[in-house]
Amino acid sequence: MRIGTAEVKYDTSMDTLAGKINFPNIIKLSKDAEKQYKMEWNSQVIFPYLGNADRVRVGTTEAKRGNIYDRNNVILAEEGVVSSVGFVPGKMSERASTKEEDIKKASELLGITVDKINSLLSASYVKTDTFVPITNVSKGNMELKEKLLAIPGIKITDTTARVYPYGEQMAHLIGYVQNITAEDLEANKDKGYTSNSVIGKTGLEKIYEDRLKGSNGSEIYITDSQGNRIDTLAKIDVKNGEDIKLTIDARIQKDVYEQFKEDKGCGIVINPKTGEILAICSTPSYDSNDFVLGISDAKWQGILNDQSKPLYNRYTATYAPGSSFKPIIAAIGLTTNKFTSDEDFGASRKIMAKR
Repeated sequence: MRIGTAEVKYDTSMDTLAGKINFPNIIKLSKDAEKQYKMEWNSQVIFPYLGNADRVRVGTTEAKRGNIYDRNNVILAEEGVVSSVGFVPGKMSERASTKEEDIKKASELLGITVDKINSLLSASYVKTDTFVPITNVSKGNMELKEKLLAIPGIKITDTTARVYPYGEQMAHLIGYVQNITAEDLEANKDKGYTSNSVIGKTGLEKIYEDRLKGSNGSEIYITDSQGNRIDTLAKIDVKNGEDIKLTIDARIQKDVYEQFKEDKGCGIVINPKTGEILAICSTPSYDSNDFVLGISDAKWQGILNDQSKPLYNRYTATYAPGSSFKPIIAAIGLTTNKFTSDEDFGASRKIMAKR
């Protein structure tokens, strides 16, 4: 039996992913026969305008990563379309032995272990009609996709991912992005990353990460039992990443790469009047798209064990100048006061080069 009531006014303040929420509120207290006050609970205790049948929703809008362009607005890195390859369990072969053979075929074509595929197929969320993505492949790789579609249960859909139209020709310069790791999240706390984010790993993708990534939009709002929006509690608008324009000329870059691609070396083309870098590449190279799509263990080991070291960026190394170029180096040294005209380096002095 209620024998008395009281009201308590209070202010609520909370930090959320969509910003700070502040509001005043009131709770009602009732005194029972034992003279103990108890709170009269309802949904308004959480938020003043929240009905008992209403729901609090959280929405996130992913920021679009900025594109990278050459000097003529040719795209060097963008959000493009790739093919997501996966299995639909209910469409797979019914016989266990045939099903195992089908998974083995997919494993060989995709360069992913059988254990990895089985692990994905046995996830708790998987139902008979669930599309279980295994990996991504290039949208233009029609030969591979035709072989995959011959396997019962395989389904291929379009999805978005970072793509690099110039692949090997720009790999060391542009770099690549990958899914963020736990270590990346820890090192970049409070920068808006989530477990679903991608992050620049090498090259300009890494150097300009803060400008390219943008920031996600977030919203906390209330809906009624029918899903209709009633009120917005907090909102941060999405901010897409910044586009980056380089001095690089993709046509010149391609020409330089084609001339050097069979050799271990690097090529750089500079506008002598402005100092702008028009092309810069290291050879041999690798394809940035492989790292975005999901590089197979076999291909990764092949790159690591390649004696020509395709991952090694040769234009960031330090080399001793050749004899014909030494007068220019000397002139630079004198102009910048790194040494004087009276300084004696000695006839036997060695210049160590990092190779």
